[in-house]
Amino acid sequence: MSLVVALILAASSPVEPPPAPDAQLAPADLAPRHSRARLLALDFGAGAAAAVVAVPVSLALANWIGQLSPDNFVSGLPALVLFVTLPALAITLSEWWISNHLEPGSARVRPAIWAALGAQFAVWIVGALLGAGIIDLPSIIAFTLCDAILVPGVVTGVFYLKGTGAPPPVPVGIRDPSYAAPPPAARLTFAF
Repeated sequence: MSLVVALILAASSPVEPPPAPDAQLAPADLAPRHSRARLLALDFGAGAAAAVVAVPVSLALANWIGQLSPDNFVSGLPALVLFVTLPALAITLSEWWISNHLEPGSARVRPAIWAALGAQFAVWIVGALLGAGIIDLPSIIAFTLCDAILVPGVVTGVFYLKGTGAPPPVPVGIRDPSYAAPPPAARLTFAF
């Protein structure tokens, strides 16, 4: 449901093509191409879509790894690490890619990945306390739905709160009159 709402919000505003490189731009033309709300909706939708794919895959891989050894610690720890890291990485990187593809420099990975790992670990703890299993279909659906709402929401929130605040980039071929070119570098000469 949240994925459908995010996609509807994302599709509600039209995308304008960038201006031609040789055209003279007004300051309003240098503004970001997408509203902040639309960018966050697209980020959340990308994270939810990544969770819908990554969570069942990570559960299946964790189940397979868990059956490799009869020792609970040897087989359980890698399965846990896989289940916590794979969805968190997939969600964070998909949201980061969408955000930086649409508005370059608008999101940073490092704070978001730590928040996603924490949220994913919290989902695992709550699921374990509620007795969710790794091989029954209702548990897989519950894990997927929780991850598709909670973790992308956390990552999108971190992207919103920790945005770089960098000005929008100037399109290629346009010179900013306030930009002063750096002085030429000194030439090094070596005598042999």
